[in-house]
Amino acid sequence: MPIDPHALRRKEELLANGPLIQALVEAARSLPSPDGWVKGEFVLRRVRERVPNYAHQAQRYAKFYRLLEDTGRFDVELRKSTVYARPRPD
Repeated sequence: MPIDPHALRRKEELLANGPLIQALVEAARSLPSPDGWVKGEFVLRRVRERVPNYAHQAQRYAKFYRLLEDTGRFDVELRKSTVYARPRPD
């Protein structure tokens, strides 16, 4: 499968944005969960509360779960039609 140069550039820009990645991890960890897995929509809601310009910083991602995957800091699972994410240990 050919490598999409736009996807590579988008990921590079995301990885250069340490504060946004840290905010995503902190948002996920702040949500109650017995096993560490939280719904992606809850992470998104929490990060939007904490990062006022989140939409501008992540505007190139059509799917939030892809943004989580590209950080390299999350395990992401699709369960039926719901996305779950779990921050990886530091």
